[in-house]
Amino acid sequence: MLYELRIYGIAEGKMAKIIQFMRDTNRRFFKKHGFGIEGMWLPDDENSKWYYLLSFQDKADREKKWADFYAEPDWIAEQKALGLEDTVVSVESYLMKQAPFFQK
Repeated sequence: MLYELRIYGIAEGKMAKIIQFMRDTNRRFFKKHGFGIEGMWLPDDENSKWYYLLSFQDKADREKKWADFYAEPDWIAEQKALGLEDTVVSVESYLMKQAPFFQK
């Protein structure tokens, strides 16, 4: 199993907009394209970051799902309709595997 931690820097005053988008749009399209949604987190302080963790079978599975997701015409239309052009100011992505000694 491969995990991807994504951290988005959110423009000042735009956190409510990204929460709405993730809740109403992204989650739906993640599910449609078979992403494993492990969790989504908000900061507990005043920083403007949005955190989420996805899971994939392997790197090939990840690449295919992201390619299909970004080509999704309905996702593109909904993103444009919400006016998200200046909402995300930075993206960090980390690929990870679970430590062999850790089990849920």
